Amino acid sequence: MNKKENYSSVLLAAGTSSRMKQWKPGILLNNKPLLFYSLKTLSEVCNEVIIVGGYNFEKLLRLTDEFSNKYNFPLICVENKNYLSGMFSSVKKGIENVTADNIFIALSDIPFVKSETYIKMIDCFETTETKPD
Repeated sequence: MNKKENYSSVLLAAGTSSRMKQWKPGILLNNKPLLFYSLKTLSEVCNEVIIVGGYNFEKLLRLTDEFSNKYNFPLICVENKNYLSGMFSSVKKGIENVTADNIFIALSDIPFVKSETYIKMIDCFETTETKPD
């Protein structure tokens, strides 16, 4: 069995980026939107990636479409209309759309988490004798 099939990720990208003064998911780093770094890593370890947007949702849809086309990986993009009520509202919105048993929650403005890190977490979880019900 492919472990990847048992894992989904919820990538949070709904915030206003108010402290940054620019919308973080769209900031270019090495000519690539910051969002793409997290999406690429999560697509390598998860069968399903759900992006939760709010602020600049239309721009987020364009970026996710661009990523899907470039890397041939389907994404699910959902809108949290209550994103101003806090990050947990986005977590809940994302989890509503998950189909796998195991979930990673990730932040779109922390793009340099390596796939190896997620794989180590998966391996640790898979080898633990007692798993939560």
